[in-house]
Amino acid sequence: MDISQGQHGGPDIGLPITWDFSSNASSVPMPPALQDSLLTADRSLYPEPTYVALRQSLAMWHGVHGVHGVDMARVVPTAGSSEGIRRLTLAAFLAGCRQVYVPQPGYGDYRLAAQALGMTATPLSLLDDVPEDALDGAADGAPVLLWL
Repeated sequence: MDISQGQHGGPDIGLPITWDFSSNASSVPMPPALQDSLLTADRSLYPEPTYVALRQSLAMWHGVHGVHGVDMARVVPTAGSSEGIRRLTLAAFLAGCRQVYVPQPGYGDYRLAAQALGMTATPLSLLDDVPEDALDGAADGAPVLLWL
């Protein structure tokens, strides 16, 4: 499977895979507490489009666990990593970013999200030194997005 082309997911046939973060496949059984929560959840309340209760709960959790003063408005749930990557790449684009460094090898959605917006996606091996413009911004002063 070539993830650089944006393909991801597990095989439909053959041996089960151990981990597949694009589909949440796992060889580890679901924790009993999570299974109980899913079985007793009131599905008539899903989805609540503003996620107020979830965002409040996560902001409070982060405030208690060392990140003080987390504003609920800064908590943005997504429907998976691909949506999160697209949203964060769009936010960077709207802030003036046109250069993106993507991990190689890595999840193909980083590059695809950048290219969909006409941004330059430069592969970056995590074994390489991070280029100065990835840390300090582009030569023209524009912000740079660095995925690690």
